[in-house]
Order: sequence, then C-alpha cells, then structure tokens
Amino acid sequence: MQIFKTKKINSIESVNPETTTTILFDISNKKKSEVLAALYNNIIINNNSNRRLMNIDEADRILNETTYIYTIDGNLIAIDFSEDTIDVTTYDNNYGKNSAEHIISMCSNVK
Repeated sequence: MQIFKTKKINSIESVNPETTTTILFDISNKKKSEVLAALYNNIIINNNSNRRLMNIDEADRILNETTYIYTIDGNLIAIDFSEDTIDVTTYDNNYGKNSAEHIISMCSNVK
C-alpha cells in the first residue's frame, strides 16, 4: 500500500475556502484505525476498484507512521488523525456530501 504523506498546511485542498464550510467530525468515541480503514474502503468499493480492502491492523500501522494521511494508493483522504476531531471537508467534497459522517457513524463505539 503506497501512502503519500505531506505536512498539513491550513486546509487548502481542491476547494475554495471562501465558499466551503469546514466539516468537523468528533471521533473521540471511535478507534482511529477503524475510521481510516472504513473511509479508505468506501473509496475502493464505490470506485469498483480491484484493489484489496484495508484492514484495521494495516490502518494501525499507517497511523503509527503518520497521523496526516493525504493519499493512499492514489486515493485522496486528506485527513489529520492527530486529534479526536477530524476535518472531513475535502473527503466529503470528493466523495459526496455527508459521506464521511455516514461511514464514520457505522464504525464501532469504543468509549
């Protein structure tokens, strides 16, 4: 799995910050690796890709290396997992309004 890491510089991605509301989501009651795997797997499934899905152990290894994930295997994630509140604006802009919230809500609660 190829992971492209960058430093997060503000929230400048493929959207105009003047016309886009930042979408923050609290994941303090979720396992971050499960959230990352679910978000990535949603992209793979919806793109009818033949790439294999990510499991939670793989996501754990990735998050142990870096907390800001820009892309995985060329699929845009652009989420900083260093805090319990994540900015899913770019993800939703690329994969559909409220898609991140829907996916994250299906992840198990841990607390």
